[in-house]
Amino acid sequence: MIHIAICEDERNLSILLENLIYKVIDEDTDFTCEIDVFNCPEDFFEHREKLYDIYFLDIEFANSTSNGLDIAKSISNESGTIVFVSSHPGYSIESIKYKPFRYLLKPVDEQKVRTLFRELIKENQEKKVYIRFKSGRDNVYINCERILCITNEDNRRLRICYADGAEDEIYYGKTSEAEAQLPTDLFARANKGLIVNLRYVSSLNKGAITLKNGLSDTLSRGRKKSFEEALHRYLFDHPL
Repeated sequence: MIHIAICEDERNLSILLENLIYKVIDEDTDFTCEIDVFNCPEDFFEHREKLYDIYFLDIEFANSTSNGLDIAKSISNESGTIVFVSSHPGYSIESIKYKPFRYLLKPVDEQKVRTLFRELIKENQEKKVYIRFKSGRDNVYINCERILCITNEDNRRLRICYADGAEDEIYYGKTSEAEAQLPTDLFARANKGLIVNLRYVSSLNKGAITLKNGLSDTLSRGRKKSFEEALHRYLFDHPL
């Protein structure tokens, strides 16, 4: 599941963009997506309830004193991909510091959106951003950085716990299969039934690990050294 936010004050354009995204994802990918639409920055700041994988941000808003750059600034520490939507390419100089993936110039059409998503998917596959699970006959893709941890539900199923407070989800799969898909600089296996996002480790004391949501577990004897080394590397590469 890809979570997408559109922030655009032109109602016709936001509807067009939303429909095009659904169409392109359905026809060109095996992803599923969920789209939330906001009509101005204030609407976004007040009502957004989760982290998004992709942000489509208009830059100018006739109905607001804020703009898309204000939203980009507020999410600059998140992992989501920013796509600026604008009629004015000149804004790129001011907005480049927010490291947008692309600029989608108005008028928006199907071919532009299709090309954009091909590039997004290629980029995400190269970065190993998404992990895939099976849900019935469908493939479900989850942004790795949204994952707090993955635990064994039973011998055939895994529980996905989210860092953004979203409800846990359960999919078929094995811990070893999930581990093989995850970036090793961000995730480490704590024991037979637990894979942890190192970003959300709040404490490690005498073999006991606590995550930022309060979940606690123990490191297995065989994985204690490798987990501690992975955590130390992560903290070295991501100083506070």
